[in-house]
Amino acid sequence: MAPVIKSVEDVLAHIETSEDDRYDALPTTLAVANWRSAADPRAAEFPSWEAWVTATQVGSALFAAGTADEGPVSCRIGNSGETSSFPRPARRTTSTPGTG
Repeated sequence: MAPVIKSVEDVLAHIETSEDDRYDALPTTLAVANWRSAADPRAAEFPSWEAWVTATQVGSALFAAGTADEGPVSCRIGNSGETSSFPRPARRTTSTPGTG
């Protein structure tokens, strides 16, 4: 479990500046939350609760940044009270069937 928790700490430490860490953030935080749930299915212990809150905050931050019209987007992740700034990803053009 310690290596997985260390991975989350590393990802969250660089999430503002590393596109790779933003890509890894949600699956890594969800892995910790699932691992905690296996040992504590009721989430009765604070580390289990914190793991799910962190995963939820990461998912919300990535969604907010991905749907923002302008960036960066400020979001709170973790229990330190600090906010992180997420850049808005570059828009990709897509085709809409039937409009061609």
